[in-house]
Amino acid sequence: MMYRQVLEKMPFGTALVAVSKGRSVAEIMALYNQGQRHFGESRVQDFEKKRQELPGDIIWHFIGTLQPNKIAKIIGKTALIHSVDSLSLARKISDASIARGLVTDVLIQVNASQEATKHGFALDECRLLFPELMALPGIRIQGLMTMGPKSDDQARILSCFKATHALQKELGLPHLSMGMSQDYELALEAGATYVRIGSLLFS
Repeated sequence: MMYRQVLEKMPFGTALVAVSKGRSVAEIMALYNQGQRHFGESRVQDFEKKRQELPGDIIWHFIGTLQPNKIAKIIGKTALIHSVDSLSLARKISDASIARGLVTDVLIQVNASQEATKHGFALDECRLLFPELMALPGIRIQGLMTMGPKSDDQARILSCFKATHALQKELGLPHLSMGMSQDYELALEAGATYVRIGSLLFS
């Protein structure tokens, strides 16, 4: 496992979210026993099952596309939803949270690379709609999330990360989730406060 090597590259104030999608309880416990506490799931059904079977002090992050009919299954159970990719979804999370007497911490997903295959707000769209998003009483916006472009061009990946970091700072938000196994070092260079790493930790 590359766990220790990855941890050594984490600057102070940056959290490693171990992406446990498709991983067994035993694999997750192997990281847990080394001290890892932040884990990310992208399917609600898997999240519910693992949450019941694993230690209660795990800090769960939801990092996948969230279907509106699944919102009630995760609010109040996750520390952070990374993937609020539309105003409609933000409103529905807010409404469901209010109905439960909660305020849900979320990140706004932006599509900095402008790839058609990715979800999220365009950078300018996020800037434009941010006041409306901030006004929703059932959510607390903690920052932005993005995914790097599918490219071997390191300069292009870094440019997308830096553009998202610039918007995060412009909006005055504390957190920035970006970087996966193949590009997390570029994300750290660009100011990520959360990196989401899966295969590299479990290989």
